[in-house]
Amino acid sequence: MINISNLTFSYDDKNIFSDFSLEIKSGEKIWLSGPSGCGKTTLIKLILGLLKPQKGEINTSGTTTSVVFQENLLLPFYTVMQNIELVGGNAKKAKKILASLDIAETENLYPASLSGGMKRRAAIARALAVEFDTLVLDEPFNGIDEKNLQSATECIKKFTADKTIILITHNPEEARLLNAKKVEINN
Repeated sequence: MINISNLTFSYDDKNIFSDFSLEIKSGEKIWLSGPSGCGKTTLIKLILGLLKPQKGEINTSGTTTSVVFQENLLLPFYTVMQNIELVGGNAKKAKKILASLDIAETENLYPASLSGGMKRRAAIARALAVEFDTLVLDEPFNGIDEKNLQSATECIKKFTADKTIILITHNPEEARLLNAKKVEINN
């Protein structure tokens, strides 16, 4: 479970959260929705500990988290499989995930030789191949066409059946495909 209590956070003079609270139960799938700049990615960074709240508490109860950031963040001098193994991903599981994402052939390729959509799916595979309780997805399907969106969401559902998902997307269809409940973020 992730419990956010009375969170306050601002960047210089721009208030992002003021006394914000949210409880995310174990196994829950949520979709953080709201206009650009409202604080969705900031909230993720606060949950991950990349930013510190100015007031309030974020309790992740020892939750292990895996993340697909907005950017692919694949290391260019490692192959797809090496990128997965570098973060502690299980190679046998990774091969199954890569196949489910229709990119099994990328295992020994470097990111520079992949299309944008393939890089996104490799980033998803990297996140799914590690042990985690919570999967954070920040605009995970950018650059993925409709056919591959279907296989990507099916793959995520297959490997996260009992896991918590926190999704950020501007596309309601992506949230629907992952059965995520909408949580509106407004500042």
